[in-house]
Amino acid sequence: MHVIVDGVIYARQRYGGINTYFNEVLPRIAQKAHTSVDVLLPRDPQGRPPGPPVRLLSRDFILPRTGLSWRLDQKLEPVIESLKLTSFGLWAKTWAQAVFQSTYFTSLPGSVPQIAMALDMNHELFPEFYGDLSGLWLRRRYPEYLRTATRIIAISKTTKKHVEQYYSIAPELIDVVYPAINPATFHVDRQHLRILTDARDIHLPYILYVGGRWHYKNFTTLLEAVARFYRRSGLTLVVAGPPWDEKESLEIPAHGAAPALQLVPDPDDDLLRLLYNFATAFVFPSFHEGFGIPLLEAMACGTPVVASDTPIFREVAGNAAVYFNPHSPDDLARAIEQCLDERTARKYRDRGLLRVAQYSWDTTAAQTWASYQRALG
Repeated sequence: MHVIVDGVIYARQRYGGINTYFNEVLPRIAQKAHTSVDVLLPRDPQGRPPGPPVRLLSRDFILPRTGLSWRLDQKLEPVIESLKLTSFGLWAKTWAQAVFQSTYFTSLPGSVPQIAMALDMNHELFPEFYGDLSGLWLRRRYPEYLRTATRIIAISKTTKKHVEQYYSIAPELIDVVYPAINPATFHVDRQHLRILTDARDIHLPYILYVGGRWHYKNFTTLLEAVARFYRRSGLTLVVAGPPWDEKESLEIPAHGAAPALQLVPDPDDDLLRLLYNFATAFVFPSFHEGFGIPLLEAMACGTPVVASDTPIFREVAGNAAVYFNPHSPDDLARAIEQCLDERTARKYRDRGLLRVAQYSWDTTAAQTWASYQRALG
């Protein structure tokens, strides 16, 4: 088998769930007998690409921009992109057993077996949040991308159900493959509290929020809950994610939760592991996710999880989370305060460690490879 992966995602972001998935899975697949993996890497990638034995090839053998004028480059960009994908399609046909997978919504013309990934269906569940140009492009391109594929990998049963529901794609064409986390990165580590207290001026007790804060992430409900419990419990909220944007910088100082907030901008994995380990609880208030890798990260660090009562979080976390109504700040405050009880916290820590042991990148890679085999027939 010859696996060809369009690594376009590495030009779009430094890190993220998609990057992690391919960086963990592709080297494992490349180690299989009679299997090779080539990643078409963009010029000047932002993110770290997968390591050996994956082979890295140039994706941008035609420069994506002339530099002569912005208007000319805007017109030429889709033409150049089409030429590159056509070339990759012709090259793939020279291999007897080639399968193509995109990291971000590209497809090859022709009859090469192709794998698409369904990460989430937020653009269909919350269309009101996707009315700008990029959102409209996503809503148009997503069904095209999935319907072009020979097979689809969905990262949860919930996502598979939504693909069937919204795009009428036959369930037998969709394979559910769960992501995982690396236990060498996320594990119980209670040895370095001073790194938080002295170097970062973070003091216990605190609850932890990880990730972006846009629309469906439901961060505003978390702020309302913090404003309710901060004065009676002393719990603060550590926010690990991008810096406050312009709107947040204006609004948050006037919010009732402001005295309890501490932002840790874009922490690396080592710092994030410590933030999980010493948190009273990790809170995931999203209305929906395609999977929710931070759930696994928190559980692997022995952190009690407080999560929105949604089908996807029930699927991923099972009985290892305290659930709450994502529309109710009071119910969220109640769920967080449950974790202040040591017996309750210990119960959910133990359940989380058992639950996260069910997820493995070795299993993810094996199931991804099986999906490639099905695509090849």
